[in-house]
Amino acid sequence: MVFKTPPGVYAPQDDTWLLAEALLRENITAAAVLDVGTGSGALALVAAGRGAAQVTAVDVSPLAVAATWLRARLKGLPVRVLHGDLLTPVAGRGFDLIVANPPYVPVAGRRARRGRGLAWQAGADGRALLDRRTIPFGPVLRAQAPWLEARGLIAPGETKEELVVIRAERRT
Repeated sequence: MVFKTPPGVYAPQDDTWLLAEALLRENITAAAVLDVGTGSGALALVAAGRGAAQVTAVDVSPLAVAATWLRARLKGLPVRVLHGDLLTPVAGRGFDLIVANPPYVPVAGRRARRGRGLAWQAGADGRALLDRRTIPFGPVLRAQAPWLEARGLIAPGETKEELVVIRAERRT
């Protein structure tokens, strides 16, 4: 799969292709898929190419939105492309699958996230949009633990889970 990405739009790299491979393993033919921070549109196009029932792509960059829209049209793939910050353009809508490759690269100093850097700059600690927390299993997961362990979905005796918290900031 070759993507020509215009200057100013984050070009797909290994992390994008890792997510694309995971997406290819999913049965998404009846799914409504959302690609948050679509960038070049790579993941949205993979989902549409796999026959997802609906694909919506969102990006804060007008150039990324235009590039994704054009690429989808040229490939004849039905992708709805929206401009906006994270989930704001799709507020109130439900999706079966949400894919995202949010910014996670730490930036020296207090440089503002702007321009092309929006695609990867994630503040001084790399967590401007993403924060991980490890917490003990709650009652529902504790009750499911034997089944999850038997299926190999958690390690034997595992009692904690890692949560990912995505934070959106409204621009004023």
